[in-house]
Amino acid sequence: AKIKDKIIILSAKEKQIALDTLHISEQKLTIIPIGIGAPKNSLSKQDARQKLVQTNNVLSNIELSDKYLIGIIANFYPTKNLDNLIKAAAKLKEKINNFAVILIGEGNERKFLENLISKFNLQNTVYLTGFLENAEQFLPAFDLFVLPSRKEGLPYTILEAKINKIPIIATDVGSISDLIEDKKTGLLINPEDVQELNKAILYAFLHQEEMKKMAEISHNDLSKYLKENTVKQTISLYQELFQ
Repeated sequence: AKIKDKIIILSAKEKQIALDTLHISEQKLTIIPIGIGAPKNSLSKQDARQKLVQTNNVLSNIELSDKYLIGIIANFYPTKNLDNLIKAAAKLKEKINNFAVILIGEGNERKFLENLISKFNLQNTVYLTGFLENAEQFLPAFDLFVLPSRKEGLPYTILEAKINKIPIIATDVGSISDLIEDKKTGLLINPEDVQELNKAILYAFLHQEEMKKMAEISHNDLSKYLKENTVKQTISLYQELFQ
């Protein structure tokens, strides 16, 4: 950092860390959030569910049309905290039955997650699809997007869920609170509290219309995270540096 003229960071929280923890000069820091474009070939909920089943062997014999679908797109890494989502699903089974959890992704925690699914007898509830090309296209299939991470920066998947108007539950880590305002544009929870995650998912299931309204507000809140703004700000910074 000491030899850089400028450092682009993604959020005010990251700027504070850079100042307080890394002691980087404020003059070197410029906040430019990541940007997202409009969804490509956005599918309806039923079309997305149908395509998800057609393109994945894990789901090929599963009837998804009438289920409450909880989904995530993530690498299967410890920081993503997917084990807590599986544990929360086990608790949720004590209250409701007509739901499924779809984990789209791959990683070195697959075996651990598979063992956890077997331990809680969730083979007909929690599904690991593996890596799927252009995974964002399947977001409309979900009734709820859950990101239970222990650690994050400014996660792009949250932006993808916001632009697709999917209700969101996420942990209050990194800069997620810049993207989600608790009880206004989604629900924020403690990353290590399985019971809190379980309660949040149950609340979302029981208050689906309220969650849809939050998702609508969240979608309308995207203006500063649009790709064209990111590009303009980055070009402007380069021009400033070359003067």
